[in-house]
Amino acid sequence: MSSKLQMQRILDQDQKLDMTIEKLKMKMENTTDEERTKAVQQSQLMFEEIESQRVSDQWCVVIDMDMYYAAIEQRENPSLAKEPFIVGSYKMTSTANYEARKYGVRSAMPGYIAKALVAKQGGKLLFIEPRIPLYTNEAKRINRILSKYGPHNSRSLDEVYVNITDKVRKLTRDIGSEEEAALTIVSNMRREVFEVTQLTASAGCGPNFLLAKLAADMDKPNGQYITPRSREGVMDFMGNKPVRDIPGVGKVTEKTLNALGFMKVSDIVASKDKIILAFGKSKKSENLIRASLGVADVLYKNKAAQTSGKEASFHPTKNRVILTKKLRECISLALTTVEKGKPLYGVHFGVKREDLQLSTKLIRSSKPLTFDFILEEAETILDSFAGVKIRLLAVRFDLEARPKEMQSAKKVTKSAKNGDSKKKGVGLKK
Repeated sequence: MSSKLQMQRILDQDQKLDMTIEKLKMKMENTTDEERTKAVQQSQLMFEEIESQRVSDQWCVVIDMDMYYAAIEQRENPSLAKEPFIVGSYKMTSTANYEARKYGVRSAMPGYIAKALVAKQGGKLLFIEPRIPLYTNEAKRINRILSKYGPHNSRSLDEVYVNITDKVRKLTRDIGSEEEAALTIVSNMRREVFEVTQLTASAGCGPNFLLAKLAADMDKPNGQYITPRSREGVMDFMGNKPVRDIPGVGKVTEKTLNALGFMKVSDIVASKDKIILAFGKSKKSENLIRASLGVADVLYKNKAAQTSGKEASFHPTKNRVILTKKLRECISLALTTVEKGKPLYGVHFGVKREDLQLSTKLIRSSKPLTFDFILEEAETILDSFAGVKIRLLAVRFDLEARPKEMQSAKKVTKSAKNGDSKKKGVGLKK
């Protein structure tokens, strides 16, 4: 997709968001006294429930590897150290090294924009193709190193969450101060990772993982920071941060919150009833209020996987032979991600076009899915994209789907074979 088309798509998305925000503002302006009273009550109950969950006796650490992909490439090829480069492509930046960041290049920035940005300032940006297997193997080594420090888990290749409370209490018996013990342990964690991998890491430590994650950004690169532990200290630490710093708040939510008057985290605490009016008594409202109070998990919890599958990205093509080959490979790989012998009754198909528009379709069956059935249904989906260049195919199984009722399943199968994709359960979603 050309940069001109991508820019137009961004403008269209911004326009839609502006319209959504205006509707939300009008909705809030037109609320009744009864609705406002109810929102105050609901927000206060939510506030008190979350506050009752606050703990201050735990020591949670987030190890955040510095410019992870770029650091590995730089380690493998030291001559890159003085060159601005990104790990990624002309279309998207995965990671930028610190030389590139001096020019304003950031992760998730389109590569062509990054290149132009550097060129405009007299530099030349290098592009390094990602080597995910290499980064994955390094992540496994890092996790093995940190596993001895306490219960741990990862949310991404470059982050590890560790609860070091037991280690802190044990060391405190020798040196007398919990904070000094925590500082020593976190320093040892970072040092050991560097000695084994030659990669630096920043770390944050706090009474929960939300605070630890935010703290990990306080002394980057190659530093560490411990947050306050008292309620007052935590509220001060969180209060002046922009709402964008809250994990999970992206550009869309940030723009929405800013338009509604929430610029800093402390604004959420002060006007929590308006959060309820805007987003209802929802998980989103709870997450925002919870974050504003600095209350979160002290043990990283793995949610049971509800889906499993694979996707394949490639150079945009409308060649049906190539697409069918990619589809067969994707289905085969997706099946390997599922426990052997587990019956499957639902599968999601994803198709991403050259212009990055994504379409998905869910197929359900009354009988366990087979490779041939999945392929036949997927081929039917591809038929509707005849003549359209495709850049990605995805196959993801719904691990919790139950057998579809026989009568409904027959209707779905019949309509799919007839090429009718408008029946309930098989419609495209864009």
